[in-house]
Amino acid sequence: VEVKQRRGERIFDFMEYLSGFVAERTVLDIGVVEHDITHIESSNWKHKKIKEVAKEVMGVDILPEEVALLQKRGFNVVVVDATSDTDLGFKFDRVFIGDVIEHVDNPINLLKFAARHLKNDGLILVTTPNPFCFFWTVLREGTLISNAEHVSSISPCNALEIARRAELELHEYRLMQSRGV
Repeated sequence: VEVKQRRGERIFDFMEYLSGFVAERTVLDIGVVEHDITHIESSNWKHKKIKEVAKEVMGVDILPEEVALLQKRGFNVVVVDATSDTDLGFKFDRVFIGDVIEHVDNPINLLKFAARHLKNDGLILVTTPNPFCFFWTVLREGTLISNAEHVSSISPCNALEIARRAELELHEYRLMQSRGV
């Protein structure tokens, strides 16, 4: 029942939703590289969109070569393990964790890291692939084909409990959907 009460409206245009979330705010972007450096050339690179509309943005990632390249291109990014006890020395209005939580050994520590860097009235936005979309893959492919770097799938029920254990509150969750699907 509690999970059903926290379900928000569907998102049809994620970049528009993300822009509204970070516009004119200070933002910490966790997982800025998005798997590999080729994403920075894409119009869908989330960090680029955040940088366009946010007041100020800092990115963090665990990939040192990629972070060094982004620094050379003028991006405010640092190498940090976002499941660590590191304190960056800054507080942000918004923290964006884009498709990272399913990669980490300890999602609770990830959220604690985010909360440590959040202003009192700030918000955290976490995205993760829908763990139930695999049914369609299984039907289509005959087997589950998943990202080999994922160590878990996070359902809305899991998100509720992970937030509690990190001493946070899950305000709402939303599903993304393509129009016409």
